[in-house]
Amino acid sequence: SAGLPLGISFYTFQILSYQIDVYRGEVSREYSFLKFATYVIMFPKLISGPITRYGDISDSLTERTFTVRGLEDGMKLFILGLAAKVLLADRVGILWHEVQVTGFESISTPLAWLAAIAYSMEIYFDFWGYSLMAMGLGRMMGIELPANFRRPYMARSVRDFYRRWHMTLGQWFCRYVYIPLGGSRQGELRTIFNLLVVWMLTAFWHGAGWNFFCWGGLLWICIVLERQLGRLKFVHKMKVLPHIYLWLVIPMSWMCFAITDLSQ
Repeated sequence: SAGLPLGISFYTFQILSYQIDVYRGEVSREYSFLKFATYVIMFPKLISGPITRYGDISDSLTERTFTVRGLEDGMKLFILGLAAKVLLADRVGILWHEVQVTGFESISTPLAWLAAIAYSMEIYFDFWGYSLMAMGLGRMMGIELPANFRRPYMARSVRDFYRRWHMTLGQWFCRYVYIPLGGSRQGELRTIFNLLVVWMLTAFWHGAGWNFFCWGGLLWICIVLERQLGRLKFVHKMKVLPHIYLWLVIPMSWMCFAITDLSQ
């Protein structure tokens, strides 16, 4: 069977954002095929992003400046990203893969939670590492790529977590789906519906399996509940409990990614 092209989910969104921005008059049409192709399939961000808008990097594509400082900073970012991938993601992921081999029915509850946290860290360091390497390669070539992560596990809610995690994807859905649907300006019920649309599309972007839709549905429920509880004054005074809640919900949600067979 034929496989999908490498990076299709990323460059599809970049092409869509370019077309929408041109239609809205926010960017000028690009007549240079080479420049446009570089924007769409630039190899540093082809595998794991970040997802860039054309208007954000068009100047860098036209007037790239190569400096020793840029090369040095880019190499530092690339080495840091490579270390996050090889020394952290690949190492911490060993526990999760050993649990998979052992079988979920054969492990204790504490080990299951430990494995879930290990898988969460594997995803984070893997994705963060690739993003840093992309930024580093871009900077070495004189192209500034946006950051994709901002300490997500320091967040106090699922909503805040996904403002810090894969930020360029969240910004894409906010700009081209959530806000055009009305955002949070048309009442609470409409806001909840708009959030549902965004999270189901986000789930489908990651994959067409039911496990991804379960992941999106779980996070949508959490965010809706957070919106309601956030109106209570005592919730904002809590310091530790929100972090504990996040460290329970996020690893549990990643299990929907890891275990494709929902019967498990």
